[in-house]
Amino acid sequence: MEYRVVRKIDKTGRLVIPNDLRKLFGMSPDTAVVIIPTEDGILLKCVKEDERND
Repeated sequence: MEYRVVRKIDKTGRLVIPNDLRKLFGMSPDTAVVIIPTEDGILLKCVKEDERND
């Protein structure tokens, strides 16, 4: 999938994920996301309900 969009991080450190990507990955306001540092940047992965530990 080739998709490119540029976003800025706001003053409080937040980054907005575009709505079309949230819909594509089934993300809602309660979706848990794991943040993984990689050699190339940052990887965001949605966490399945059965994998959450909050």
